[in-house]
Amino acid sequence: NSGRFDFSLGSMAVLSTLISIRITSSMPSTSGTAIINLLLCLLFGAMLGAFSGGLYVLLKIPPIITSLGVTLIFEGITYSIAEGKYINGGDAMAIYNFMDKNWWFALILILFVLAVMIFVFDHTKFGYNYKALREGQKVSVNTGIKEVPNAIICYTICGALMGIVGFLSVARSGGLDGRSLSFASIGIMFNAFLPMFIGGFIGRFSNDK
Repeated sequence: NSGRFDFSLGSMAVLSTLISIRITSSMPSTSGTAIINLLLCLLFGAMLGAFSGGLYVLLKIPPIITSLGVTLIFEGITYSIAEGKYINGGDAMAIYNFMDKNWWFALILILFVLAVMIFVFDHTKFGYNYKALREGQKVSVNTGIKEVPNAIICYTICGALMGIVGFLSVARSGGLDGRSLSFASIGIMFNAFLPMFIGGFIGRFSNDK
């Protein structure tokens, strides 16, 4: 909740997960394929987020506009890698089977991410600067807070979280849609709007995370 609106979140989730699945599919079969996929989703999600954030601070145009271009780029790359097909079976099914048999893993994952988010945003210098920039950007910059690194880190964290979203999406459906073009991936982001508003309301009376 940094005051920026980003349409590219869904495309980050899909592309990071697709790259992860493509990499693990070329590896020798191992029992920990799902865990490796999760770590790769985190890594590539963070990289895609950093790219989006870097483009935003480089172009210096509103993030909502930048994100539209980034969405088209990521969707195009996804379509090319997936060859315009719906990806199922193989490692996508391995993720589905793992999560189906180990339902508790998702709960542990959520609790771990929650703990990390609370620590990073409530108990670090970055988190304090983030809150200051969110409440008053011009005043914060004038006091010496560096806006650009903070913005890129925000985008990087957001991308990593979207990598987890992509992983959990595949775990739920057993497949990944590589046919999304012309902003079709935006629907993934809008799926989270109701929980986000409910969370925002509850956050007024407790920790917003």
